[in-house]
Formats: sequence, structure tokens, C-alpha cells
Amino acid sequence: MNCQKRNAIIKAAPAIATFVALLAPIQATASVLAINAGQNVINEVTAHKQFWTSIGIWIIATALTQLLPPVATSLQGILTDKLMGFINMNLMKKSKDLQSLSIFDNNTYFDDLQLLKEGASWRPVNLIVFGVAIIQSGLTLLFMLSLLARYNPWIAILLLIVMVPQSLSYYRIQQQAFETMVTRSKNARKLDYLSSLLLDRKDAKEVRLFNMFPAVIDRYIKLFKDTRKNVDQVRMKQMYVSSFFLGLVVIVSGYGFYWFASSVNDGIIGAGALLMFVSVIASVSSSLATLVEDSSLLYDSLLWIEKYNRFEKYHDDFQSGSKQLNVPVSQIKLSHVSFTYPFSDEKVLHDVNFNINKGEKIAIVGENVSVFRHGNEDKVKDALKSAGLSTLLEDKDINLNTILSKEFANGVELSGGQWQKIALARDIYSDAQVEFLDEPMAAIDAKSENEIYEHFLAKNKDKTIVFVTHRLSAVKYADKILFLQNGKVQGFDSHEALMKTNEDYRNMYNLQKEAYI
Repeated sequence: MNCQKRNAIIKAAPAIATFVALLAPIQATASVLAINAGQNVINEVTAHKQFWTSIGIWIIATALTQLLPPVATSLQGILTDKLMGFINMNLMKKSKDLQSLSIFDNNTYFDDLQLLKEGASWRPVNLIVFGVAIIQSGLTLLFMLSLLARYNPWIAILLLIVMVPQSLSYYRIQQQAFETMVTRSKNARKLDYLSSLLLDRKDAKEVRLFNMFPAVIDRYIKLFKDTRKNVDQVRMKQMYVSSFFLGLVVIVSGYGFYWFASSVNDGIIGAGALLMFVSVIASVSSSLATLVEDSSLLYDSLLWIEKYNRFEKYHDDFQSGSKQLNVPVSQIKLSHVSFTYPFSDEKVLHDVNFNINKGEKIAIVGENVSVFRHGNEDKVKDALKSAGLSTLLEDKDINLNTILSKEFANGVELSGGQWQKIALARDIYSDAQVEFLDEPMAAIDAKSENEIYEHFLAKNKDKTIVFVTHRLSAVKYADKILFLQNGKVQGFDSHEALMKTNEDYRNMYNLQKEAYI
């Protein structure tokens, strides 16, 4: 476990991490002491010697082996919770540091994030549980092999020879399993999306209207089977390798049992050694299986932590400015502006040039938050009224603290139009000099649209406002229209002037006007 991984655990809960680390060698030592003391008792009894000291050691060691596991389990649980919270908070903090929206157009970013989110709830558990188990099992195995080596070093060496290749093969298999899971995570988001279509509230109407159940379920089953295929192959390989090496352990153990039984029978060693061998072999077999399996699972978790550490180092070149404008904004000027979406080579804006003067209302047309902050309640209510939400305020079951979602207790659900009005109210509440609105009335009926525009503009007379719209009924509220075609500016003038001078604009306006007649 490298320094970064250890630091994550220590930072999450330093005192508890220290106790958990200390308990592992104590538990391993107690197991060995119990076996060794039991052997001594038998030898002393058969030799008619005093045996009370050995019995006392056996009682104490046995008590520790029984009492320490529940204590260790409780501490591991507390440490796991703290580490899980620590990792999740770091993920959220990292998301805050990534200011650029370009990452949300990067499917690789989402694949990595999906993998990290899926593992955040249980990978820290594995990291601690398997890490501690490996320390304890490794020490137990080392102590037990040392006991065997006192009588027959070759048996201890043979067990060690069997253990090493088994561990290496498990690491390789677990690495393949992790790589398969990384590949699978690319399909995981698709599986989540398909299931959400049928299970989430937002798509319930469309799913039932168009009877999408059979098609979605069929696609989900095919993708699920394809995703599981490689994982199952890795698991079968793991089973075969494990069975082979466990068979070798049985062979070595059988030889050891024969040697110890013969040696006791010939009077070369005491009868206690035979009991010791039986206990040691049982402990070695258990510790070996635990060590190999848990170490491979820990390796899997360490690979996940490695990806987490890389994600922690991920950065973008975006710099968020914090400079405050101490003078009024008199003009906004765009000069030779072009734009290409991230991860695309096609320009969507080509050499755009225009000026916007202070107080102008600009509509951008073409071919087709105040959240979580304490504010002035009177100003909030005034903003909601100006956005056309007076009836919402009159509802006795709704107040400014009401949760706007049915997913939570006592929450309420808003229509699409009401949500747009909420967004508009937040805009009215803000004190910015310049406002940019994207399709602000797309889900609002024509009558409400006219009322809201009138209220909104009345509240923002001195603001510079740019709004993107495909509903050309709104252009009458703009001082100028920025008409775009194929990413280029084809006109920038008042509605009346463009109707006279720009045939494409006139055709588009009349076509939409006829659709509403």
C-alpha cells in the first residue's frame, strides 16, 4: 500500500486507524501462543510435569482470540464509514475544482466517474477489511510456518512454494477482472439510463404512451449479457486456479501429517507435536486461503484507489475569474468570435462580430443561481410575482422552504412552465448588470409569455439582456435581433428593419407566424 493510500486512511481517522493496525499483529500472536501452549500442556501431562503455567497462557491467548475479533470488527466499521465519507467528499470537492464544462462532453471522464461512484460505497470497506485481514493472515502464516520449521523445515518450505505462485496467479486474474470492470463501466451508464427510462417518474408518460417497455427491456437484456460475459469468464478462471493450488496444499498437508504421526510413533518427538501439527495445518490452510483471496481482492481495491488518485490529480486549464466590475458596463463587443464544442472539429460559430450597448434588449434567433443562499424574503416574493408565480405564493401548502420535488417528503412538483418561471424569478432577484437567457419561455403559453416579458423587462430597464429564442413572438420585446445562419451572423438590426431587408429572416418569421394562426 503506497503512501497516498495510507495517507487517505490516516487522514480520515488517525486514532482509529492506529488501533486497527495494532490489533492485527496482536490477534496473530494470540493464535500462535494458544497453539504452542496447547502443545506444551500435552507434553507436560504425558511427562508428568507441572502444567499450570502453560494452561494459564493457553487461557489468556484463547480469550484474546475470542475477544479481539468483535472489537476489531467494530473499529473497522467506524474507520470504513469515515474513509468512505472522506473519499466521497474529496470527489465532490474535486468536481468543484473542475470549472470547465468541457469535461461533461468527455465520455472518458464520465466512465471514470461512474467507476469511482460505483466503488465509493464499498471499495473503502474492502481496502480496510482485506488490508487488515492480510496483515493478520500473513503474520499468522509466518508464525505457524516457523512452528513447523522447528520440526521439519521441508514441510514449511513446500507450503511456501505452493503459496507464492498461487498468490501471483490470483493477482493477475484480479487485474484482469478489474480491467474487465473498467470496460464494463462504459456500459454501466447505458444500463442505468435504460432502467431509468422505465423506472423514473420523468419518462413515465412517454414510456406508456408509446409502449416502450418491450424494446427497452430487450435492449437492456442484450447489453447486460454482453457486459457479464467477460466477468464470468474471469471468475471461472479464478475458480480453476484456486482449486488446483488448494489440491497441492492437501497433498503437502497429507505428507506432513504422515511424517509427524510416524515421528511420534517412533518416539522422535512428543505427542503434543502431533496436536500442534493438526492445529497448525488447519490454521495454515485457513490463513493461506484468506491471504491469497483477500490479497487479490485488496489488489483489486488498490487498482481502484490508483484510479481515484489519478482522478484527484486531474485538472483543466479553465480559470474562473473573480474580478468585480466597479464601473457600469456601457458596451459588450464581440470581435471575430468562433466556437467549436469540446471533442469536436466542427465550428458552430464562424467569425461573429457585433456590439451591444447598455440597456439594449437583444434577441438571438436562428434555425433549430440564487439557489441554497439565504436572501431577502420580501425581495424573493416580489421576484416570484414578477415572474408570474403569484398563484403559487397563494397556495397555503407552499412556502419559500418547500422542496420542489415529489421525490422527497412534503415536496411539490412543478410544471415545465412553472420551472421556467422559477428560473426567471432567480434572474430577476439577481443584481447583475448583464443577463443571458436561453429559451426562457419555451414551456410557457403565449398569454403568460406576453405578461411575463412585460413584467420582466419593466423590472430590468437598466440591464443589458441577451435572450436566445426560437419563438419569434418574443422579438417584439427586443431592441435588436441577432440573426444567425450556419453559425454566421446574417443580420443584426431591429425586427422592422430585418423584415424589410433580410429575406431569410422574413421567411422564417412568416413561416412561424402562420403556424400559430
